[in-house]
Amino acid sequence: PAYAPPPPPPPPESVDVADGAMAQQEELGDLKLYRVPMRVTVAAQSQKQVAMLNQPSAAFRRVYRASVGAYASGPQPMALLLTARNVKEQGLGLSLPAGSVALFEPVANRPMLIDERALPDLAVGQDVDFAMGNSADVQSSILRVSEADRKQGWQWTVTNAKAVPIRAELIIPFDLAKSGMKLERGPGGWILPLDVPANGTASLNYELKIDL
Repeated sequence: PAYAPPPPPPPPESVDVADGAMAQQEELGDLKLYRVPMRVTVAAQSQKQVAMLNQPSAAFRRVYRASVGAYASGPQPMALLLTARNVKEQGLGLSLPAGSVALFEPVANRPMLIDERALPDLAVGQDVDFAMGNSADVQSSILRVSEADRKQGWQWTVTNAKAVPIRAELIIPFDLAKSGMKLERGPGGWILPLDVPANGTASLNYELKIDL
């Protein structure tokens, strides 16, 4: 009798986010590998989607930020950022690959796309910042108040027209005179924090070193 070859195996199952497929991160030295837990194929001119990260408890905070190096005279609107530290304590703590990030805001109990941003490669422990543009409701101004003994004294003032208190930060890329404040240093310089009440104003004085 004529020989009949066995039938071909059934095609692998397709996987998408709706199926709940989650890629599993693996370590290969400094490289990160993401293994798909099911067999998949990608036919010509088709696409498959698999979730790589799922961190529903990631905690971001709103921060209004300005830089001394970019200042002109008079009050100026501050930049709004969504910021977090890539650590487990804030609901993250995973290596974040570069890509595009979509930001949604709940409107009438439905998610509405408000912005899309590019995200660079971020390691565990790094800051995750999303710039959201300038806010006309939060204004910042800087005024020089003194100069003596190789020091310059400055006053930073923030006015908040919002109905909620806000956190403001001033980036200082210069050397500070000795201060009793315990400050954090970021990529752009020293970070001066200031809490501003709702519909209120707050000020903070600092001193810069002058090299002669």
